[in-house]
Amino acid sequence: MKSQANSTAVGKIFLRNVGILVFLGALFSLFAPPDALAVQVKRVQTGEVYFDSDDISQNVKVSAVDQTKTFILLYPYMDVSTTNNSQNTLYTADFESNSSIVVSRDGGTVACTVRYYVVEFVDGVNVQRGISSFAAGSYTNPDYTTKDITLTNSLTNYQNAFVIVQGRSNLTNYYSDQQTTVSGNLTDNNTLHLQRNASNETLRATNVVWQVVEFLHNNSTYPDFKTWSGATTIDIAETNHTAPLSPAITNLNQSLLFFTSRAGRGIVGNNTTMYGYENRYRTRGELTNTSTATFYRAYQNNVANTQVDIQWFVIEFYDQSSRVQKNTQAIASGTETITGSLAPAVDDTRSFPIISVSGPNQ
Repeated sequence: MKSQANSTAVGKIFLRNVGILVFLGALFSLFAPPDALAVQVKRVQTGEVYFDSDDISQNVKVSAVDQTKTFILLYPYMDVSTTNNSQNTLYTADFESNSSIVVSRDGGTVACTVRYYVVEFVDGVNVQRGISSFAAGSYTNPDYTTKDITLTNSLTNYQNAFVIVQGRSNLTNYYSDQQTTVSGNLTDNNTLHLQRNASNETLRATNVVWQVVEFLHNNSTYPDFKTWSGATTIDIAETNHTAPLSPAITNLNQSLLFFTSRAGRGIVGNNTTMYGYENRYRTRGELTNTSTATFYRAYQNNVANTQVDIQWFVIEFYDQSSRVQKNTQAIASGTETITGSLAPAVDDTRSFPIISVSGPNQ
């Protein structure tokens, strides 16, 4: 097994990836004993698992968790290489048991390190998960672009839930990764909607692991939180787009933004379309103020079907123990690691980062 458990240093967060990418990070933490009815983070387990160039899956041992109260975040960073095969950086994670997770990609030619966060809650959260797959086929046929999945257990209120989507595919080229970008949203208490725009630039399936995270215990007299959600699009001639929040957030330092996105389509041989260009579809999001969430990409060329469609979710916590810190930092070309300072310092056993990326602008 090629994994190593370790924690983010208190007061700092280390960001690593191939250079010339811009990161935005939000860090959620609990800094005091939680309120009796509030959403409570029990424990965050984090570490790194290393994939040799031909490794497809790795098993990671963790302390036993309650899967119905736990979600998994992944952040891969590939070794320096001249190989552009997209398969090397597309990963999913799922539980093998209460004490192990399996991190997978569908093909490999370059070594890669994947950092994982296993975020478990004491109470106030219910998590469902599953797997799905999109076959390659014409984008005009919804069988290849859209799935409605019936949840095993009905949600209490789908407006208080968000979706995590992880996709992987055996793409041995650099121009088809847009077909692995899948957005997720909930249309009612029983239905998860998955959608992509690109579906046949390369005739390879896209495999998806999804997680639905619902926040509970929100009574009208003493609410624990408030949520907002919606859909927005960075249009073909835009590098950013703002979504309104109404009513306004009360405290940005207790508010988190989650989102999924799907890129527009590419045409093989036409490099003015999406064509695997990350600067056209990799998106970062931030709460720019109490009444807006803004989403950014690095480049637009006003070509048809090069938009980015986004499903977003915002939650503001009202308890006195939750804290969110955020910042935007740039990683220069040729630089692999930067450090972001956290003030005040956090309990790294009960904190996790939300990182989104855009760039480069060329």
